[in-house]
Amino acid sequence: MMVNANAPPERQEAAWRFAAFYASQGEALFEEAGLFTTVPAVQELESYTSDGSNTIFTDELDKAVFSPRVPGFNELGDALARARDRIVINHEDASAALGELEAEASTILGRF
Repeated sequence: MMVNANAPPERQEAAWRFAAFYASQGEALFEEAGLFTTVPAVQELESYTSDGSNTIFTDELDKAVFSPRVPGFNELGDALARARDRIVINHEDASAALGELEAEASTILGRF
């Protein structure tokens, strides 16, 4: 779950309160509405374990890769790879390459 950092503070606080409430309702959401949440207690419910098809959720979670929802995440990854290549492949001075990385990352993050 995430809350927009650009939202007014009172809206952020309300959103996090809602997120905490929603996250605390995992068992009820599953038993009453059939909505799977990744709360460990859901996986221990009789109603979850008795239906063999429910394991598809946890089986897929075990294989899944989740990228953080950070503005510019992919661009930052590319910048890190370029810095790594400058150091490892081009044998540039690490301090200089990291300085360039910091400037590039600041530019990327400054757009969001």
